[in-house]
Amino acid sequence: MKPRQVQERLADKNLQALLVNHFQTQYHYSPAMAEAILRDTVFTRTLLDPQTREDGQIIRYLPRSTEPAGKPLAQCELIAVRLTLYASDDADYRARQGAQALRQRRLKRLADEAVAQGAAITQEDLAYLLHCDRSTIVRDLVEMRAQGLRLQTRGDFTDQGPGLSHKETIIKMRLLGVMPSEIARRTSHSLPCVETYIRDFLRIAYAYREGKPQGAICRLTKLSKSLVGEYLELYDRLAQDPLFREPLDKLVRFSIEGLLPEKKGGRR
Repeated sequence: MKPRQVQERLADKNLQALLVNHFQTQYHYSPAMAEAILRDTVFTRTLLDPQTREDGQIIRYLPRSTEPAGKPLAQCELIAVRLTLYASDDADYRARQGAQALRQRRLKRLADEAVAQGAAITQEDLAYLLHCDRSTIVRDLVEMRAQGLRLQTRGDFTDQGPGLSHKETIIKMRLLGVMPSEIARRTSHSLPCVETYIRDFLRIAYAYREGKPQGAICRLTKLSKSLVGEYLELYDRLAQDPLFREPLDKLVRFSIEGLLPEKKGGRR
């Protein structure tokens, strides 16, 4: 049996395939329409129930990202995070790019998902989950960072500054469906602070998608040029990241009412 036939047969054995088939047979939707409804349904469910796991995801307990490096793991506060061990297109990716490229893709995905949920994954965790030696993970990290890829493991958080890194973590958590109150708890930020980061980012993202230049966005949002520039760089990175591209698009579209400039007041 050809590898592609095996992949197709395996792809039919998951919840998403079951739901698509249900929409087609029960309501006579086209395959494209059924898949579009499925994507919106899954996204909405994630917003309403952040603890929901998708096919291929696991729960793992990792140290909170605010725990200082050097502190014994046994004394660190651990939080439960959802990690995508197997994505639906991993098999196709391996067929095109090879086993090493797939391992590095999964490594980045796991590290990004951990950070986005307020946790810091260790190199040992990555080696365990990807069934390889820690030395292999270290080599992959060096190679990936040389290629300009951004990813953080627990050892990187000591060098993390207080600027955009916290905002980036908060935005990523929201894109993964974590509610602002839970984000505040996990990141040790106040709820108003978390809501402000999210609101500012979405207002800037919406104006940016409308084609407005940076200067106009500053005037429209009453935010500083440096802050707008930081958020625009973050938006571009997220828009190019397969993990965040679709939820970014949907969250911006679903939040249009909250993206209008405030009538009173300005930037703090």
